Amino acid sequence: MPNNTPTLEALEPRLMLSNGLVSHWDFQEGPPGGTTLEDIVGSNDGTIHGGAQWVTVGNGYALEFDGINDYVDCGNDPSLDLTNEVTMELWVYPEASPTGPEPGLVGRTFPNSYSLSYYYVNQGAYFYIQSPVPGEGMKSLRVSMPLDSWYHVAATFNGTEMKVYVNGELTGTRSPVNGIDPGNNNFNIGRAENVPSQFFKGRISDVRLYDIAISESTIQEHFEAGATLFQLKAPYNEITPVETIGGGDLVVGVGADGELQVDTAAGTYLVDTSYSYPGGSIGWNDLEASPNRQRVGGADHNQSQRYEIDHRSGGQLL
Repeated sequence: MPNNTPTLEALEPRLMLSNGLVSHWDFQEGPPGGTTLEDIVGSNDGTIHGGAQWVTVGNGYALEFDGINDYVDCGNDPSLDLTNEVTMELWVYPEASPTGPEPGLVGRTFPNSYSLSYYYVNQGAYFYIQSPVPGEGMKSLRVSMPLDSWYHVAATFNGTEMKVYVNGELTGTRSPVNGIDPGNNNFNIGRAENVPSQFFKGRISDVRLYDIAISESTIQEHFEAGATLFQLKAPYNEITPVETIGGGDLVVGVGADGELQVDTAAGTYLVDTSYSYPGGSIGWNDLEASPNRQRVGGADHNQSQRYEIDHRSGGQLL
């Protein structure tokens, strides 16, 4: 039976021609799959180790890594020897805090060249660049990435400045950094070579490697295309309030099913709240917005609340 699943390239064909794209592992082989992860633009096909499992995410696929011995080895081709600039992009869903430092997400790691890893202390992604300048050592940049959510992460280095974007938003910078030591380790996905607790537990999809620092607008296009493919955008459904309070630039209304809607001069916002009892997790809140369809998702209200905010995507990452 033919596979009619749309790929990222079908959604964004012009991006296949982006300058500087060294490798793109789009993870669209899907189940049952084999032991090869295809590089669809370069020569760096990956070998899947340890039994990593294919899972369906919306209209796309990801690999599920068990945190024990699953990883993808993409080899050590000279095309991976980046010395001036780099961009690493991926979709990632962390499922467990590591028991020790520091499982790899993507890159050539330890002794470091360029890589992204998932740190064991504070549930964050670390972007590393090893400087070729004697005495400068390794430079790092951390961004928060709590468990059990999908994130689009893009780490760029333009020769002097490191940047990390999460879900299309710039979340951290560091400079100056003077180039990249290319190192000689293999490029791995889901693993950091030569460190304890090197294997990542969670899901990864759509990994790209560039030999340039791609633009913020390109990163945002990739984020939007991936969120569409993986069906990670929350729907927006405006209600007709049955009761309202306020007036002018601020009106709060309630729908027939108890939904709350806030109308302001800037747009319309929906608050959807659900509670259940008994149970360890007793509720959640979602906020949807128009016209940009911003949405804020809340975790459980057992003892504390954590809200993850996506200003640009138009959708909560589920």
